[in-house]
Amino acid sequence: MSIKRSLPAFEDDPVSGTLAKLGKEYRFEWLEFKDEECDRDLSDLEFHECSFRHISFVSNGRGTLFADVIFDHCDFSNRDFEESVFRRVQFSHCRLTGIDLTRCTFEDVEFDECEARYSAFGGSHFNRVLLNECVLVQAGFSSCRFEKMELHEDDFTEAEFVETKLKDMDFSDCMFQGIMVSPEDLKGIILNEEQALMCVKLLGVQVKQN
Repeated sequence: MSIKRSLPAFEDDPVSGTLAKLGKEYRFEWLEFKDEECDRDLSDLEFHECSFRHISFVSNGRGTLFADVIFDHCDFSNRDFEESVFRRVQFSHCRLTGIDLTRCTFEDVEFDECEARYSAFGGSHFNRVLLNECVLVQAGFSSCRFEKMELHEDDFTEAEFVETKLKDMDFSDCMFQGIMVSPEDLKGIILNEEQALMCVKLLGVQVKQN
């Protein structure tokens, strides 16, 4: 069953902007950024009803607020966006390899076909979030809180879920090999038969073959 999310819906066309020439304000609204490299530190700024298209971030954005924002084909590789807030945000075909998103808040967020190997989400809160066909190999989700999540054909190979409750999380059509998870956090998880057998082995149970 699909989760109803409140995602960005722009009533008017945003005004073209340039990240390199942002003013000294802390709040920016109704701007469209595209086809540029961002080397300005975005920490503690606010972006409302903005779109970022084909942006390569070479600076960080710790404690940044993004509300009603679209990221389309953006590159966040190895950037630090720790303790940021994302509300009604879409990430479409973005590169998030090695990004630091620890202690972030994600509310009504959609990640669609994103590359997020080695990404760090530790201590983050996810509420009404969709992960669709994302690569999250060796991603870190330690001490995360998940509420109303949707997962579709994601690759969580060797991802870490230590001290993270997985109740009601449906991984049945995802890649789930080699994950790190505490046995007590598996209660209520939804898996396919092959994944369930793997988790039985994690619990130290020996399965006798007929």
